[in-house]
Amino acid sequence: MAEFIAYIDESGDEGIGKGSRWFVLAAVVVESGQNGSALGQMLTDVKRRIQLKSPILHWTNLSHPRRLVVSQELAKAPVVICAVLVDMYHPDMRQATLSGGRVYFYAFRWLVERITWLCGDQGGQVRLRPENKAGISYKDLQAYLSFIQGLPDCQIRKNCILDVKPRSKSQLPLLQFADAAAGAITAGFEHKYGVTEPGYLLNLKGRLYRRNTRLWGYGLKFMPHAAANIPMDLLPAYQWVSSL
Repeated sequence: MAEFIAYIDESGDEGIGKGSRWFVLAAVVVESGQNGSALGQMLTDVKRRIQLKSPILHWTNLSHPRRLVVSQELAKAPVVICAVLVDMYHPDMRQATLSGGRVYFYAFRWLVERITWLCGDQGGQVRLRPENKAGISYKDLQAYLSFIQGLPDCQIRKNCILDVKPRSKSQLPLLQFADAAAGAITAGFEHKYGVTEPGYLLNLKGRLYRRNTRLWGYGLKFMPHAAANIPMDLLPAYQWVSSL
């Protein structure tokens, strides 16, 4: 049975109705073994190419040319990328149940569903490796995953998750690619000075998870927007999404 690792990181703010519009939780999924080794070498090579002096690649600290290089190189990697984008200004987000850090849990549930579909459809199982996040109890996260898998509407594939172990980027360097994926996706949708930068995400479009050729709701899942309205709801503000 194939074994996969899903490296998970975030971008954006979790404050409902304040801060960034989008909270993005992204996964870079790679099959263990040769692909995992190749991805590690790619990370070393791309850091050398952009002459990164820091041992850790942080998307937020990269210049535009360096971000282009990272997204171009990640586009060549043996990975699949999927992400959940939570619209923090959507009226439905103003729920007491999503306060106090629960936005992360909310996004994590939807992301894990897609990760298990991706791996399960290939007859595999997956190890989840989220970035170690301050303020999140991973004991509570484990309990939450166990709880939601008992709900009738939960579509996390049964017996697909091998374990969930948070790690820092220094402990698990490939989390740096998850950080880059989350940053590239955020740049496409988060307006800054009235503009967005979709070029990084467009570089990665060939790596986005598509299930039976369908991207929306799979490689890119928007919450709490109704799935039937995506991508039409996005087109007025993000006309470039038609290129995905």
